[in-house]
Amino acid sequence: HSFSGVDNQGCCHDVGRGGNGALRARVRVHMGLFGGRFDGIDRLALVHGLDGHFVGGQTLREGESVYLFYADIDKPILEQNADQQRYIASLTKMMTALLFLESGKDMNAEITIPASLTQEFKDIQNANGSTINLRIGETVRRIDLLYGLLVASANDAASVIASDVSDGDLTAFVARMNQRAKELGCTSTSFTCVHGLYDYGNVSSAHDLALIAKACAENETYMQVANTLSYTLPATNLHQNERTITSTNLMLNPEYPYYRDYIRGMMIGFTTLPGWCYAT
Repeated sequence: HSFSGVDNQGCCHDVGRGGNGALRARVRVHMGLFGGRFDGIDRLALVHGLDGHFVGGQTLREGESVYLFYADIDKPILEQNADQQRYIASLTKMMTALLFLESGKDMNAEITIPASLTQEFKDIQNANGSTINLRIGETVRRIDLLYGLLVASANDAASVIASDVSDGDLTAFVARMNQRAKELGCTSTSFTCVHGLYDYGNVSSAHDLALIAKACAENETYMQVANTLSYTLPATNLHQNERTITSTNLMLNPEYPYYRDYIRGMMIGFTTLPGWCYAT
């Protein structure tokens, strides 16, 4: 099987195996988490700022952060600067989704978006964050929020989810994000917001994000949603018509040259400081 990456100019590069069995790659991404099957074993890898080749388990640039491992047995294949803290943009949403799914709340039940999120929605809009145009007072199903979060990378969905889980206290939800990260063994992670739209102080590492991604990959509902190419949001009390959202992960979409049929999930995002962030 081969790996692939998408660079910040929109180019796609393949990664495969050389004739001597060594991994080889030509990738230009600011962050990528690659997954699939490797010699019959599930693999997950986080590549941060990669712009070079995998050659015999080594990368060519000292400043890169790389973590590639066998997920089934937690065995690293390749690591370099794996514990270096980096800005992580929307990869933050993996933890938000994980806590939502672990909360035990009924995903098919409806909730009403509270007025307490008015300023949060304004802040997201002012930061030009991606949304699914949720509105204060709108009644939505939790499962639709999850699809909005993982398919469309919607920041407003992340805020509503955090509010729902923490009884309206986003600060408490962020605290829980950091607690859960520690429980998973993360040592370089510090979340400061629920969606990753605000970079400063919201950091993690290649190794830590691989741990979080592994926990997400073990959740069947997470992977079902994250592997969805398009989803129809039903009409609500404040949206008369159905709306279709499409995955921001172009490697899931056969209409794009980045498509790879072995890609599974999980999250993609962009902000100015980290550039493109990719998890699969």
